[in-house]
Amino acid sequence: ISGAKMKCENEMANLSHDLDEMASEAKLSEEKSQRAMIDAARLAEELRAEQETAMILERDRKLLEAQVKDAQSRLDEAEQNALKGGKKAMSKMETRIRELESE
Repeated sequence: ISGAKMKCENEMANLSHDLDEMASEAKLSEEKSQRAMIDAARLAEELRAEQETAMILERDRKLLEAQVKDAQSRLDEAEQNALKGGKKAMSKMETRIRELESE
């Protein structure tokens, strides 16, 4: 009986040691899990901020493209008006030169 008792006590000691190890491993796993959750939340926030920045930049790009297109249209129109005005001025000058030559 005393041998069986000693065997049971040894088994209990081993089981107690195994339980302590498992509890320690569980605590470490819980800490790792907490850090991973914090990292995941931080990364999610960074992703959201980057997506928002990309959206703003895309909106600004489209706005600038529209402004460039408008400015190009106005430039084209101004060039056409300048050509017409220049031709009209040349025509008036030629007429005036002929008038002066005929005098």
